[in-house]
Amino acid sequence: LIFDGSIEKLGVLFRFSGMNIKNKIVTPLDTIKYRWLYTLNFLVVFSAIIGSIFYVILGVKQGKNFIEVTSVAPCLTFSILSMIKSLYHLMYEEQIQ
Repeated sequence: LIFDGSIEKLGVLFRFSGMNIKNKIVTPLDTIKYRWLYTLNFLVVFSAIIGSIFYVILGVKQGKNFIEVTSVAPCLTFSILSMIKSLYHLMYEEQIQ
């Protein structure tokens, strides 16, 4: 029972991020319905990655200290990891279900 509850909570998190793990996508309307939130999430994370990369590049060019330049490194690495994982899930969605 505890395991089932944990799995159900993961399903809620997937739905909030726009990824579908339970329902089959059959029609184009289903695609739009399940992908709009994923697309919005993808754009937000992608903009955070681009912003972090520019911040690091500008910090190095302007000669800022190492601590200040690398302060965004954890956010950058987690954002890249989440982007890779969500793209993997999207590409292999049929096998995951």
